[in-house]
Amino acid sequence: MATYGQWARTSTVAKRVTWVCGAERILVEQVVAATRKVIGAADMDLTVLTVGPDPEREIWAAADQYPLVPDAPRLVIVRDAQKVKNWDRLKEWLDGARRYPTNHILFVSAETDFPYETEDGKKAGLAPHAEWVKLRGRLVKCSTPNERDLIAWVVGRAPGLDANQAMHLMKRVGDSLEVAANVCDKLRILPRIPGTRVIDELCNESPEDSFVDCLLALDKPGALAALEVMSPKDYGRALGLLESRLDTVATLNREASSRPAKAARDYVRSTVPAFVAKKFGTVAVRYDPAKVKRCRQVLAVVDDSHRSGARDGLFECLVALW
Repeated sequence: MATYGQWARTSTVAKRVTWVCGAERILVEQVVAATRKVIGAADMDLTVLTVGPDPEREIWAAADQYPLVPDAPRLVIVRDAQKVKNWDRLKEWLDGARRYPTNHILFVSAETDFPYETEDGKKAGLAPHAEWVKLRGRLVKCSTPNERDLIAWVVGRAPGLDANQAMHLMKRVGDSLEVAANVCDKLRILPRIPGTRVIDELCNESPEDSFVDCLLALDKPGALAALEVMSPKDYGRALGLLESRLDTVATLNREASSRPAKAARDYVRSTVPAFVAKKFGTVAVRYDPAKVKRCRQVLAVVDDSHRSGARDGLFECLVALW
């Protein structure tokens, strides 16, 4: 069994059968695309099926089909694989796989974890068909990568970024891989390596951006209004963005205090993005060290609660305590 990061380090090795699942669907699709590329099946030897209410005979008929060109690679992709009922056919196919030496099957599950047997409502080992895949091929679960693999993933999508820039991007998007992938796609077309300012400007405006902007501006009614249209899946990104923006307004406050004679637009331009200075240059005077310390304490408690699974009323409390 492999995580996405473990799979990525051996992704150039083709397996006869692969099962991929996981909560991070963008990584699942990356495994699918890479597997197609490594196997190299031509369009005429590629079959993509989605498991539905109809009998599953099409899956095994496709798996038993010889390639049109002898010895050419053939790939069958089965989506919604968790819905397959007759897994005995997989055992038969694996036992007779020598008859189809260049055929491969890729099962794509919509579930977040591998299929397990249960006993008294608890996991009791892999389901038999998952064990067969594990012994003859590969199981891959695409959950959120660890820090090392996450940096490698970002740099792989946007070559030229260094580790610090990659982590800044992930922090800026609240660890949302989908949003990070969108930003990386934009970064790839730039003629030179960008700085963090460019990364910030490329991040899409969204309800969580509005929530953070309103909260930092101490517009609590506006923050609550933005919260109403936010999805719970975006809460992580909002917390990451709020932490990043809090650091910025703290910097604005320090610079304003150290050089009070200069206008806000002069003392912030060299250290923070201009659009951020324009938004928060005035309100930053209210973020003195004591205020910033208290906000960070509140943010730490909310972040810990969010990671523990709390959702209901959590961000309303954040707004009230800010």
